[in-house]
Amino acid sequence: EKESSVSFYSPPDFALPPPKTVEYRIKFINGAPDSRGWNIERRNAQTFVSIGREPPVDLDFQHESISRKHCILQYGNGSSGPGFYLYDLGSSHGTFIDDEKIESKVYIFLEEGSKVRIGHAKKYEFSLTSTITEIDQNAEDQKVNYSPPQWRLPVPEELNYQLEIISNGSIERYITLKNVLKDQSYATIGKPNNAATVTIIDKHPSVSRLHAVLQFGLLGKKY
Repeated sequence: EKESSVSFYSPPDFALPPPKTVEYRIKFINGAPDSRGWNIERRNAQTFVSIGREPPVDLDFQHESISRKHCILQYGNGSSGPGFYLYDLGSSHGTFIDDEKIESKVYIFLEEGSKVRIGHAKKYEFSLTSTITEIDQNAEDQKVNYSPPQWRLPVPEELNYQLEIISNGSIERYITLKNVLKDQSYATIGKPNNAATVTIIDKHPSVSRLHAVLQFGLLGKKY
């Protein structure tokens, strides 16, 4: 049975086990061309993969620039939706996505195909790949959930935002934003049959169940 946490790391509230209907693999960029990579199912924990230079970690990378407990590859439904998030544990030489150093102790969404480098160890550069093995209806349910990011802020009372609803080039009506906010910081837009999650309804057939989010906050640098 897989562990829920380890002595050096506890998963966040948004953590989830990766769906069993998708096969995730860590594929080493400098590995053998015919290698399928490392199957995420080999991890010891329920929701994450641990990476470092000293056991107990899932991936034991031996390089002087890699910390003993370096970073975490965490699955969950975070601020960027369902997927894997890279989390640097406060390493000495950093963790990189596409050669850009990520901020320590912050969950960064990892897009499939992006190059990850641990410290300065080019030998262990990898990307994440996925293969759908079967359709999972529960995965569809995850798509209608939204977790506000860490940089969210409540909308100040003195700011009275309004949305203009435009139809055929003319303003059809106004929506007072504070009347449709969740958590005083965001509004969701989507189909009318998803009223429990959506605060602004759009009946157009091209609109998804949870199509977009208006999030108020202070967003700094990308990483």
